Amino acid sequence: MNSRKYMFLILIIFIFNIHMTDTGYCWSLSKASKPYKGQTITISLMIGYEVNKILLDKVIPEFKKKTGINVEVQFVPYQEVIPQHTRILKSKDSKYDLINVDNIWFPFYKPYLENIDQFIKDSKLSMPKFNISDFIPELLQGYQWEENTYCFPSTFEFPLLMVRKDLFKKADFIDKNGKIIPPKNLDEYYEYAKKLTQDIDNDGKIDVYGTTLHGYKTGIFDEAISWYWGSGGELLDKSLNPIFGNALLIKTMKIYSNIYHHGYASPESTAWELGEAATAFRTGKAAMSWNWTMVAPWVLDPKLSYVADKVEFIKLFKEDTKRVHYLREASNALCIPKNSNNKKAAFLFMQFYTSPVIQETYVSDQYRIHPSRKSIIFSGKYASQVPYATIQRDVIKNHEIRLCPKIPEYTDIDQIVAMRFQQIMTGDLSAQIGIEQAVVDVQKLLSQGNYYEGNKSYTPIFSGIYK
Repeated sequence: MNSRKYMFLILIIFIFNIHMTDTGYCWSLSKASKPYKGQTITISLMIGYEVNKILLDKVIPEFKKKTGINVEVQFVPYQEVIPQHTRILKSKDSKYDLINVDNIWFPFYKPYLENIDQFIKDSKLSMPKFNISDFIPELLQGYQWEENTYCFPSTFEFPLLMVRKDLFKKADFIDKNGKIIPPKNLDEYYEYAKKLTQDIDNDGKIDVYGTTLHGYKTGIFDEAISWYWGSGGELLDKSLNPIFGNALLIKTMKIYSNIYHHGYASPESTAWELGEAATAFRTGKAAMSWNWTMVAPWVLDPKLSYVADKVEFIKLFKEDTKRVHYLREASNALCIPKNSNNKKAAFLFMQFYTSPVIQETYVSDQYRIHPSRKSIIFSGKYASQVPYATIQRDVIKNHEIRLCPKIPEYTDIDQIVAMRFQQIMTGDLSAQIGIEQAVVDVQKLLSQGNYYEGNKSYTPIFSGIYK
C-alpha cells in the first residue's frame, strides 16, 4: 500500500470514529460524565421503599466508580414528603438535584420539575441503548405532561388478590383438577370471606378471618375504588364533576361494610393500610387479602411469612368483563427540580438508575423489586423468580393499568373520600349518605380550584376517564 492510500485510509478511519462518537455508538458513561466529574448530586429519598436498597447498596457505589460524580442521600418519611418538598421547591432552593416522586403526586410536582427531553435528545448525555419505548406505556405516561417527559419510572406496582391455597381447598373453592376457583365479583368475594372465616380450635374466637380490609386513611379509598373501577365506574366526568354517587359505589361500600360488621375481617381493620394487611396475611390470620404487588416478596419470604408455601396470587376480579383500565398503577421515580445546580449529572444518574442493566438487578433474590421495563418482566429469568409474573404480563398486555386523574387535588380527593368511606365501614353513615356527602366534598374542593369556570371539557389525562 503506497503512502497516499495509507493516509487516505487513516483519514477515513478518523472520520468514521468521529461519526461513531457523534451518533452515540462509542458512548460510555465514563466519557459522558467527564465534564461533571467531582460534582455532588443530592437525592431526597423516601424511607421505606425496598427499591432504595438498590440505590444505596449497588447503584450509587457503581455510579461513583464509573463517573467520579459524588452522590449524597437525604431521607424523608413518606408522610413528610409533600410538606418538606413543598417548602424547598417553592423557595427555589437548590438543595436537591433529584427527588423521589410517587406517581400519584406527580401533578403537584410538575411545575417545579425540569423537562428532560432536552437531555434525552443530547447524544453526549443519552445512552444509545436506553430504549425509552421499553418502559410500560402507562407508567411512562404517568411522568409526562403535554407530551413532555419529566422522569423515568423506576418501579411497577398494582393491586392483586393473595389467597391461601390450603384454606381454599378446605372450603372446596377448587375445581376437579385441584385449581383454585377465584371469586368472580363482589358478591362472591363476600361469600368467600364468610365461608373462609374460621374458629379453628373451637374456643369461640376467630383464628382466621376470611379477608383483610384496608380501612385506614387512603388505604380504604384505593381498595374500594379498585372494585368500583372494575365494575365500570368512574370518579369524574369530562368537566371534572364527581359522578361516583351511584348504585355501583353504593353496592361496593355496602359489601365492604358488611364484611367488616359481620366479622369476616379483623375488627382492627379500621387502623390498617397495606403494611398491616400484609402482616395479617403473612402471619396466617387471613385467608384472602387485596394488596399491592409490592408486599408480595414479604409474603413469599419464609423468614418473614408463615404462609410462604401456601399462597397463590390472582388477578383482581372485575364485574364489568369489558372493562380495560381498572387497576391503578403505583410507581415512583427520581425527578430533577428546576432549581438543581447539577442537572446534567443528575440526568446521567437518573438514566443509569433506570437502565436495562440496573433494572435486571431488581429481580435478584436480594432485592426482588418489580421493574418498569417490559423486556425484563417478559424475560425467562424474571418468570422463573416471580410467581405472579404471568399476572403482571397479562395486565400489561391487556392495558389494565390505570392512571389517576392528573390534577394536583387528586390526593386530597383520596383523603376526603377515604374519611367518608371509613364512616360507612364503621356504620356511622349509611353507604348512600356517606357517598352523597363525599360527592359534595369533592365538588367543593374542585370548585375552589376553578376547574368549573367556563364549562370546560378536560382530556382523559385530567379526568381519568377510560373506555
